[in-house]
Amino acid sequence: REAAEQQALFEWRDASTFTYPGIGLMFAIPNGAYLQGSGWQRARQWEKLRKQGARPGVSDIFLPYPAGGYSGLWIELKAPKPHRSKVTEEQWGWLEAMNKVGYKAKVCYGAEEAIETIKRYMRAENG
Repeated sequence: REAAEQQALFEWRDASTFTYPGIGLMFAIPNGAYLQGSGWQRARQWEKLRKQGARPGVSDIFLPYPAGGYSGLWIELKAPKPHRSKVTEEQWGWLEAMNKVGYKAKVCYGAEEAIETIKRYMRAENG
């Protein structure tokens, strides 16, 4: 469900590049990508990714565009009601850390909420 919401969000992004300059910089972080194989194989894959810099809790989406006094926008995207998935401790920790160091960071439930969050964030650039 989250994958479909994220796809819808990026389809909106692609259609909004002229309306919101800078939105084309937004990208997804595949930390939560589904790993293949047995439990042992997935653990081994995650260990390899961790050694390459992956870390649990990093938000799903990053917009590296300053607006409204922030350096950029982090979004942890979750499925909307009735399928709301839980935000993990690691995810809350990442969001809190990003908010403390000058980014705007928040949880959005579904593509619609994420789009509205991005629109508000991008409008803050001008006032």
